[in-house]
Amino acid sequence: MLDIKFVRSNPEVVKQNIKNKFQDSKLPLVDEVLELDQKNREIKGEVEALRAEKNKTSKQIGAMMAQGKKEEAEELKRKVTESADKMEALSAEEKEVEEKIKKIIQDIIKNTEDVLYPPACPICGKPRVVKNKERLDICPWCLDKITYVDEPTCIKCGKALDDDREYCQDCMKTEHIYDQAVSLYEYSDGIKQSIYRFKYHNKREYAAIYAREIERMCGMVIRAWRPDVIIPVPIHESKLKQRGYNQAELIADELSGSMGIPINNKYIMRIRKTTPMKELSNEERVKNLQNAFQICNNSIRYNKVLIVDDIYTTGATVDACARCFKESGTDKVYVVTLCIGKGF
Repeated sequence: MLDIKFVRSNPEVVKQNIKNKFQDSKLPLVDEVLELDQKNREIKGEVEALRAEKNKTSKQIGAMMAQGKKEEAEELKRKVTESADKMEALSAEEKEVEEKIKKIIQDIIKNTEDVLYPPACPICGKPRVVKNKERLDICPWCLDKITYVDEPTCIKCGKALDDDREYCQDCMKTEHIYDQAVSLYEYSDGIKQSIYRFKYHNKREYAAIYAREIERMCGMVIRAWRPDVIIPVPIHESKLKQRGYNQAELIADELSGSMGIPINNKYIMRIRKTTPMKELSNEERVKNLQNAFQICNNSIRYNKVLIVDDIYTTGATVDACARCFKESGTDKVYVVTLCIGKGF
């Protein structure tokens, strides 16, 4: 385990290990840790000296008070107070230095792990490419396997269109409850396989990349909506126990952190286990989702909600959630999904 004691005792070993992996670019981190550690030990020594002096002076004050030397005792009390103030300031500085050391060591560990266990590209599953000393989120050649949703798009659901119509066929015949939606990718084989690994093969690390991609491509629209909160589409308790995580929640959590929008993953829950919807028609999907969701905290009222989910097919799932939100007083419900089918 790499910690300050190991770095202090084996600085050359740490430096050589880092040099083997990063050449010389990360070596200054070790020297910075050692300098901060030396400063921290000096602070600790000063605090201990002040504490010892304070204890000694306190005993002297007791003796002087017993002898009736009140003026001398008061003078020493002032010195004790000054020492206490200085100790408090030094303790605060000590904590600050310790926090800096902790962050630098975490940086060293992170970069070491990055080399030993390189993060995978969410499309091909192979180690992500390093370019200009930075890892790319998606391999350059994998970009050919995905298609970003681009204009023209349906102004309701966000599906890509082949012409300049305002609405896709689905939105022309379906009155959606949510107000507007956008998606990052068109549903293609490349992203289909990526989401499959994300959902069913525990590739939770993909969530951070997905969120960065969503912010990069859809962030302007999301900020224009100005949502009060991000709420992921919940999954049923039985599925959560089986899978161990809610994929929509992982993306929502990362997006919340990067965009500074609060997340509430306890506001709505899936109270009924529904039939898998892959083979269901739109009408069957709507019926399948009736009374499937429930608001958990009726004391909270959000004006604008941003729903996050992984796949948009017909919009039945987000509509079911949007109905719950609007019945609870929400004015606007927006949706962002990782991928969506093409409009016709």
